[in-house]
Amino acid sequence: GRPFFRLLVPVRDTVLVGARNAILNISAQDLSLRSVIEWPVSEADAFNCQRKGRSLAHDCQNYIKVLLVLDSGNIFACGTNAFSPLCREFRVTPAGRHERVREHPGDLYAPFDPDLNSTVVLHQGDMFSGSFGGFHGSDPLIFGRNLRTRQYDANHLNHPNFVHSMTDGRDGVYFFFREIAVEHTNCGKRVVSRVARVCASDK
Repeated sequence: GRPFFRLLVPVRDTVLVGARNAILNISAQDLSLRSVIEWPVSEADAFNCQRKGRSLAHDCQNYIKVLLVLDSGNIFACGTNAFSPLCREFRVTPAGRHERVREHPGDLYAPFDPDLNSTVVLHQGDMFSGSFGGFHGSDPLIFGRNLRTRQYDANHLNHPNFVHSMTDGRDGVYFFFREIAVEHTNCGKRVVSRVARVCASDK
């Protein structure tokens, strides 16, 4: 079956785990479950997903693909949301509960398809993402501030599998991924590992 647990984000003495229809908050000391942020799909989104020919039991769920702790301490998360990506920001209340602050479309941060990976990194207050646009995942992209890779250009991204992203603390944002190498098209499909550097101030 499909693995439901893809993301592990350490936060002080806990670990946030991105799961299916939920974000788990687990103690890093004894692995006990401290709290759960439930995030199922709505009936309308599940219906639309199924109407488009996707499996209600598997595809039409909300797989958490992005987890990020913001400078404010709030949690930024994005999920596939039944092939209709959605992002939410949560704040931790004094009582230790998670309260939703805002919500917006997540198609630049999370893929539609739960089998695809994405990555997001925070750099000087701006978010940079490596993900997939489009219902069929045919538009791989690196996006941030005023930057975006060209659509459907294999010389920019060719069927990437995003692994991780990070910043060097200055102007560089780095994306780690595997992709089919366009320079070896005459030798069959050869998958290579890449590191892409984006200059955050580049217009």
